[in-house]
Amino acid sequence: MIRSTQFRVRLIGGSSISIGFGVEAMSIDIWDVTNDLLCPYEFRGFSYGAGTPIAVSLRGPWNDFRTRVPMGCAEFGGLARFATVFVMDKSVNALIIEPLQGFPVEVAPFETGWTLGFGIGAGGGTLVRLFPPIRASEAWWPHNVN
Repeated sequence: MIRSTQFRVRLIGGSSISIGFGVEAMSIDIWDVTNDLLCPYEFRGFSYGAGTPIAVSLRGPWNDFRTRVPMGCAEFGGLARFATVFVMDKSVNALIIEPLQGFPVEVAPFETGWTLGFGIGAGGGTLVRLFPPIRASEAWWPHNVN
């Protein structure tokens, strides 16, 4: 497999429960466009902010990003941080992934889908790969790439 520096990331779904301090969960896909491989990840963490006590985000568009050194899509596990300001279909988000085996990657802006709720917050946690890479062209909904 050829390692790549060009990737795409997309929010599959997310939720938060917060009253000042909160817990966050997000499912994201990272797509290695060079090798047509897709890796689903899950983010779990804590946040601090203000807004509706419960928020749910829906599947969003692909966001392009680059890495400083060539990597595989299976190597993004580690720490992650995010920041957001959101009101329904309008949001400004940033995602920083800090892989254990590489340099930090910033995805800003990080476009997500509709969010049911409103608020402002920032947080951090762990990003864990759910299973080995799969062929992106063969992935089923909601992980399909088209």
